[in-house]
Amino acid sequence: MRFFIFLLLLTVYNLSAQIPSRPEPAKYINDYVDILTTGEERDLEQKLYQNFKASSNQVVFVLLDAISYDITIEAFSQELFEKWGIGSKENNNGILIVVVMQSRQIRIQTGYGMEALVPDILAAQLIAQHLTPNFREYEYAKGIDALTTALIQITEGTYAPLPDPNSNRWYLYLIISFASIFLILVPFKALEINLRAPAELFAVLFVLTVGGGFINFAILADDGVGLGRIILNNFYWYLYAVLGLVSLVICIRYSRLYRFKYSIRLLFPLLFFGALFWGLILVKTGGNISLDFIFWTIHLVIWVLCFISKEQERGFIIDDKYRSILSEKLVTTFYKKASVESKVNEVKQGYDGIPFFLPDFLQKKLNQLKDLFNNPDKHFESRLDYKLIEIEGGLQQETSFLAAKHRLSLENRLATALKNYEPYAEDEAFPVKVGVEYQEDLDYFDEILGTKYKNLYEAAVVQIDLSTWEQESLEYQRPEEILKLRSEWRLEFIQDKTIESYKELELLLVKQKAEIIKLRKTYAKRNDIIIAPLIEKVRAAYLPNLEYYDEAARLALEKLLVEDTSFFTKYASMPLDEDGQKRLTQQITYYKTLLEDPKAILGLNVEFLKAQFEESINWDWTQYVGLYTSDSIENTKVIFSEAQQIVITDNYSSEALYNYYKNFRTPAPFLKSIVTKTYKSSSSYTISDDS
Repeated sequence: MRFFIFLLLLTVYNLSAQIPSRPEPAKYINDYVDILTTGEERDLEQKLYQNFKASSNQVVFVLLDAISYDITIEAFSQELFEKWGIGSKENNNGILIVVVMQSRQIRIQTGYGMEALVPDILAAQLIAQHLTPNFREYEYAKGIDALTTALIQITEGTYAPLPDPNSNRWYLYLIISFASIFLILVPFKALEINLRAPAELFAVLFVLTVGGGFINFAILADDGVGLGRIILNNFYWYLYAVLGLVSLVICIRYSRLYRFKYSIRLLFPLLFFGALFWGLILVKTGGNISLDFIFWTIHLVIWVLCFISKEQERGFIIDDKYRSILSEKLVTTFYKKASVESKVNEVKQGYDGIPFFLPDFLQKKLNQLKDLFNNPDKHFESRLDYKLIEIEGGLQQETSFLAAKHRLSLENRLATALKNYEPYAEDEAFPVKVGVEYQEDLDYFDEILGTKYKNLYEAAVVQIDLSTWEQESLEYQRPEEILKLRSEWRLEFIQDKTIESYKELELLLVKQKAEIIKLRKTYAKRNDIIIAPLIEKVRAAYLPNLEYYDEAARLALEKLLVEDTSFFTKYASMPLDEDGQKRLTQQITYYKTLLEDPKAILGLNVEFLKAQFEESINWDWTQYVGLYTSDSIENTKVIFSEAQQIVITDNYSSEALYNYYKNFRTPAPFLKSIVTKTYKSSSSYTISDDS
């Protein structure tokens, strides 16, 4: 016992010892045999990394030269997968591809989270279709890239398998099999085999599946593959007997009460074809039956059954679609129930009697059913109240502009109308009085939900908007009274009368607009509502800070601004006495005049202006050389010299100094920058505009 435990531990240790350590940092492409170039490895690494960023799935390739002969690649891959910890712990969504070059072994190892997407059968197909053909041509990077793309498509649900290269063999037997179709339809139809019955359907599918398996072996033998030929050489003698026996056992096992008559329904066609072809063989050979001829005869029979199974597979697909559509809820809200049931039953009639191996007949019924669902208006009669039902369907969206109370009132009115007309919905026409009321309701909803009413309603909402009136109330001395009036307008607006008609809403809008105009004329505004913006304009113009105005006047202006701001803020919301009203009028006039002609009010600082003039006379023009063109510098010097001469001629008057300072404070506006252009040809050189 200890010896066996020792061997087990030794095996585990030997396996662990051969597992390479996980590289740091971790990589998606681990090439231990250097069969990929640096560029190929980089491109593949980037592609796998982008897949991880997009889906969190980890796909890792490990390329090895060899592993120990006493370790299977399955055990090696499992151990490597667990040791490296491929995939996240939460989702276990890792995929490991191990390639052993010497033994030409490839294994796709998946985490539990990926087993459903990449089962072993699909993994074998992926290796056979993507890796093996490319590796055989030494296109290793191409094979890894193709497999990577397929795995990404599988996880995204967009993977389309490559066509089976042997699939075209089916067409080689199509001509012969097609001639036998009528022979198989006759016994099936004569015996009334019910393919909808679970017992008989299962039996047919089972036999055809077994036949398909033998066909695959036959293809292997035709291609000269050893295993397939060995299997056929041992078993094709018994092929016909096995099919007959299996069909008999399955039919008896799953038929109703084990009654023989149900079993014979399926067994008879098989025996019928067997006898037919055996008879043909005997006639053809004169009693000398060739074993090869027997084999190909059986082969042909299986292909006939295969053809039927393919047609039946189409029938299954069509039936799934048919059942799926029937399971959907047909939108019958707008149509009469009797009309809907009649049309649907008309399409369903006879469908259950169509065998699955006649898919074209099933497809015709499927198309009729699709047409019912896709074009109901063409087939069903509309309910008398369908227009109101359409309004109900879009009411939530169409009434989004209404206030909550108005929306609820409208919904209640529509619900009442639908309830009143429900008893007549399935009739041919409304009674005369009910028809008139129905039309009146339609006209009402068309008006209320129309663009004209919506625009007027939104205008009324804007007219009494709370945020607007909260802002405007701040302009008046008694803002609380303004907001109280706005609340009264709001209460009047949300009454049900507002949504009775367009005319009622229009009357209310005009009435409230008149009240708003009256309010703005009669209510006293704040005392600082006019003078405060003027004070802000004076400060925005920096008048108290401009040095070329008289300093004493600027200081006095700053003091006046502070005093006026304090005074009119303090008495903004209360009536002013006579002196206060007089001060308000005077200061408004003063500030307006100041903004129009500040020089006349503040006077000029002649000493400052003269100092600036003297400084410009001694301007250092060399500082502009190299930055501006020489022509513009010379022209500017002439312009400045002429302007300076005007000041001197005017005996340095304050007006001349002021104009010179305003217009010739800096020479920059008169100078022209040097523009450099670079021309490229066989050699590069620079040409300046100043050259």
